Amino acid sequence: MRQMEKHSVGLLAPALEGTITGEHTVMQKEKNRTIFSGILSVPADDIVVSLLLISIILGVYTAGAAVVLTALYAIINPRTKALMAKSPMLNATLFIFPLVMLPAVFTCFKYYFLNVRPSISQIAFNRCFLCGVFICLIFVVLLYLLTTMTKERFSRMTDIVLAISMISSVCGLFERITQDSDRVSFIYSNPNLYGYCIELFSLIALYKFVESKRLLYLVIFAANVGSIVLCDCRTAWPALFVSIAVMAVYKKKKARYIAIAVVLAIIFAVIVFSAPEIFPRFAYKSINSSFIKRMDMWYNSIRFISRNPIIGYGTGSYLLLSTASPDVRTLMHAHNLFLNILLDFGIIGAAAFINFFLRLYQKMFNATQRIKLGNIGMLVAGAFSATLIHGFTDVVMLSTSTSLLFVLVISGVAAASNTTVDR
Repeated sequence: MRQMEKHSVGLLAPALEGTITGEHTVMQKEKNRTIFSGILSVPADDIVVSLLLISIILGVYTAGAAVVLTALYAIINPRTKALMAKSPMLNATLFIFPLVMLPAVFTCFKYYFLNVRPSISQIAFNRCFLCGVFICLIFVVLLYLLTTMTKERFSRMTDIVLAISMISSVCGLFERITQDSDRVSFIYSNPNLYGYCIELFSLIALYKFVESKRLLYLVIFAANVGSIVLCDCRTAWPALFVSIAVMAVYKKKKARYIAIAVVLAIIFAVIVFSAPEIFPRFAYKSINSSFIKRMDMWYNSIRFISRNPIIGYGTGSYLLLSTASPDVRTLMHAHNLFLNILLDFGIIGAAAFINFFLRLYQKMFNATQRIKLGNIGMLVAGAFSATLIHGFTDVVMLSTSTSLLFVLVISGVAAASNTTVDR
């Protein structure tokens, strides 16, 4: 009898083993299906914008490629294309395109196709034409963000930006220690552009603190303020002070939190100016020398503008014009955002940009929309103020990383109006 039972068990063992194995396979498939369904449930726009932001710390060429691919995605995708077609900002955006490209085409014809000098003609094509195309793509990306940005997405994206800021701070400190550099720039082309990025990082950290009251964001704010010391960008300090003050004025109920940061920043500024041997770039001689050089750039810019004030010369034209002029020091830009816009796009182009941003920001002056925007409006106001203040001494929009950060922040204006979620 026992031998029969053992024989029966022996016959059933393979079947039982197969059943157990089959159940395990089914469970594993269910687990995998759950994982994949979780990934697939992430909105496509979240993935696209996240990859766009991550590209910031992967270098200028990767970020540039991300801008191109994001713009193509927005144009080709039927859903995003339809959303952008209905956007109230569509006409203002389309109006900018010819005003950016026409002066670039004229300049290329003059310097590139007439083959004045090979080096100058190459600058005309690379700077004026290709950079003009890139600006148009940036505006496509901005329009895409304005039509798809929601409050939830904006919150997630700003967290990614703050993670990038901490990576930048750590890498900047490492660069300072290992390379014995007086001014660090990490992947942001030069220290002044990094300084502008730090301004936006700091303002985002303050916004997140006011929004959530988590001390972690104050730590991130402090880390970024410390990074200004590493890049040693003088203009970053007044730009940060003014933008924080604007945020405090915009959001009166939360002013006491921001006022603390203002007081600390002012105390730090007093220490900096009273100890020039510790911060030599704040010494009078250094500031005076820098100001004289910039006055010369601004004077040359005004001369160039006076020769073609209506439509300008095309994007990044200061390098072209200074290279073609033997009596002018060759530089990348005019070191003044407002003069640079007039130089590149003329009076008509500058008017188009003003029209675009006035239409974009009009929601912030509407009482109902202002309530809906909440603290996002405060951040946008601060970021725009920082851009204008920094723009007096530098052209902060001539970098892919700075452009992407600025575009992300100002796209928050539309966060209260959008409820579209793509699945």
